[in-house]
Amino acid sequence: MPTTSPQSRANAQVRWIPALILAILLSAGTLTAIPQSHAQQSESSASEDARLRNATADRLARSAILTLRTTRPSMPVDYQLCAEQLRVALMLDPNNPFMLRAMREALYHAGDMEGFNEATRQLSALEPEDTVLQLAVISARITSIQNADERLAAFARLLGPAGDSLDDSVRSRLAFDAAILAQEQGSTENFVRWLTLATQLDSTNKQAAARAADYFLAGMTDPRGRVEILANVLLADPLDPSAHLNLAREFLDHGATHAGERFLTHAMTLWQQEGYRTDEGTLLSKYALEWLHTGGPKVLEGLDELEILRRYIIDQQRLAAEEAGDDPALIEVYKPNPVSERVRLTIASAEGMDELAESAMLKIETSIREIILDMRESLSDEDPPDEEFVNRNVIDLMIESLYLRLWSGVQIEKADATIDQLVKMQSIRALKPEAIERFRGWIAAHNGEFEKAERLLAPTADEEPFAMLGLGVASEQIDDRRGAIKAYAQVALQEPGTLMGVWARRRLEILLGQSLTTTPVSQELEALAESLPDTLDNMIEGPGSYLVFNSEIVSPSIDRLGRILVRLSVRNVSTIPVAVGERAAVRTSALLIPRLVVTGMRVAGSAEPEVVSLDRRLRLKPKEAMTVEVWADIGQTGGLLDIDCEVPVTLRWRTILGFDIDEQGQYTLGSSSLDHQTDLASRSRLESLGDNAEDVALMIELAEPGEPLLLTLMQARSLLLLTIGSNAGDAEEVKNDVCEVIAERFVSMSPIERAFTLIMMPPAQSIPPAQLVDDAAADDTDRYVTIMRLRRIQDPEDEQFTLAMQSDDPVVQNLATLLHHRVARLKRINEGFTDANTEADAGQ
Repeated sequence: MPTTSPQSRANAQVRWIPALILAILLSAGTLTAIPQSHAQQSESSASEDARLRNATADRLARSAILTLRTTRPSMPVDYQLCAEQLRVALMLDPNNPFMLRAMREALYHAGDMEGFNEATRQLSALEPEDTVLQLAVISARITSIQNADERLAAFARLLGPAGDSLDDSVRSRLAFDAAILAQEQGSTENFVRWLTLATQLDSTNKQAAARAADYFLAGMTDPRGRVEILANVLLADPLDPSAHLNLAREFLDHGATHAGERFLTHAMTLWQQEGYRTDEGTLLSKYALEWLHTGGPKVLEGLDELEILRRYIIDQQRLAAEEAGDDPALIEVYKPNPVSERVRLTIASAEGMDELAESAMLKIETSIREIILDMRESLSDEDPPDEEFVNRNVIDLMIESLYLRLWSGVQIEKADATIDQLVKMQSIRALKPEAIERFRGWIAAHNGEFEKAERLLAPTADEEPFAMLGLGVASEQIDDRRGAIKAYAQVALQEPGTLMGVWARRRLEILLGQSLTTTPVSQELEALAESLPDTLDNMIEGPGSYLVFNSEIVSPSIDRLGRILVRLSVRNVSTIPVAVGERAAVRTSALLIPRLVVTGMRVAGSAEPEVVSLDRRLRLKPKEAMTVEVWADIGQTGGLLDIDCEVPVTLRWRTILGFDIDEQGQYTLGSSSLDHQTDLASRSRLESLGDNAEDVALMIELAEPGEPLLLTLMQARSLLLLTIGSNAGDAEEVKNDVCEVIAERFVSMSPIERAFTLIMMPPAQSIPPAQLVDDAAADDTDRYVTIMRLRRIQDPEDEQFTLAMQSDDPVVQNLATLLHHRVARLKRINEGFTDANTEADAGQ
């Protein structure tokens, strides 16, 4: 028999990692149930070492979880099987929060809400500082009360002195639930009282803040009150672009333009970070406010610089294509930006820059003409769009061009023909008569026909700002300064923060010969905006501006039988409370990416990252931190470490809080992500079992009971896994000798050692001599040994399933039923594939 050095064996292990992981997954096939009392847990020998029990529980939990992850699609019964196996693991390792949390999640996906609620209660007892669990336990209890009045009474007790010990964030959510129930029962007084209390107890309760805004804004006209209510919604979720936009609009409606621009900019930045393009209306408002606050020349200068940059980028792309031997003509030529040209046109027409206005209008018309041409040409495509849809879009573009021409006063002579054309196209899209009259009224205004303009525009001017703007232009044409000022002032008030409103305001300032002063209301609101915390501005820059995220491995020494814990901590360093949740300011999903080095070789891409949750709080107050320990090697990383149990290892994790998932399903850093890297953890080399089957068998035979035996069994398993797929004579000898000596030693092991052996042994499907160990366990009546043996069976007709499903032990009976269902289903699937392959072969 040829010998194998430890180093070469270690290298072989690295090469075999993917296949070995697959072998492990194929040998795992169960799930678990909820932990039982200490009295039941003591059924196993009280003298057995807790460390051995914990090591066995860890491997059972890992196997159950990995099996579930590789089951596609996962059905409720698969989650139930996983949960029941985790329950057994908890019997071996009571009060283990990591397993209990995993079991709770599996029960939820299994649809077992009774089990889920019980697991929630137990986990809350283990982790009393977890406010998310506190709320879940209390809500489940109150929901179980059938009578609505009794539920309201329960809420009232918890919101009174009896609930003072609860965290305010929990009481806030209970108050909100009470408010909704009171509203459903028709009690407006209690609805308002409890809704108000919910917002007072926790400013991060977004549901309460949003519902309060909906309710109180409906009848409120006071500008300050409206702004304060919308500011509360924003403080509840400072990263919600809609909350920033709603507050901006409220400020703008009352003339607080600086505050409006501040929060409008926030909304646009947040949309951009989320990958959304800002809609044209919001973008035009941003330019309008910039024009108002910095002046037209400054805005035009910025647009020119942006155009130069875009042209430069295209030139560089063409140059790169030419150098690469590609046709530079394939790079799309520069085209004027419609939004930029619209802004240029508006500023130029207001400020009297006729040449710039003519140029901008020409570019807009050229762009619209090209779009219309493309649309009409698309009707001849193989798969043409709906002709009516195209024609409607063409009409919309014609209306846009007409609207801009009339407003700017550029090329008015073309307007009559366009209006006549639109009237002829009424069968495609009917225009309201007053719209046609507004267009003709604008022509009259530019032509100095005031009476005609007034007759056509005045009927709708109070409700339609564009008509009122036309009256202002008509008044200017006949030098009616007072009339123009009146019209422009009304438009400026009706359309604050828009291009039309700022245009009217600039014409007003030009006519008055001075800048307009702000109103007392707008001054009050600007002051209120200044009082809102700077944190709202800083948070837009990203989570690093208000959070500090750290990660560390709890112990730098890797324990071969124990688990690796990583401690994750996130601290709120802002001046306001922030909500915690998957879509909140403090995101709760974290990614742990292992960086594993085995005997000096980086094991790249072998172990999948672990996704963990930090969902332990409802909010973080200023300077408050949330620290969570997670089981980092619960999945494939732990499987790899077990396989390479003999060789030295170094390991660290890159941790990402708030990761994103791209279109290919890959984990990525996002704009709201924070990342950190742990220090190294290491594990030294373990003394080799030997270089031949004889030596290995002897070491197994002589291993001391307890931890030495378990480590020896892990080494033997690693050696057996290396023989999978090998037909060499020495490989067969290793398989036979190692499995034979393990089977002989099996009968003298303690029950927990036997259970550990069965969960760690490769399946007989991969290592046929492993059947010797299965046979040695066939008549074992210990609960855990029986369960581990059942997990290894792949034949649904095996009589051991029948016996186990008739067992007096409800745990064994339940698991046997679930395992049998899984094995039978897998057999049906495999037979289906076999039948399909056979038919395909016959057809060929």
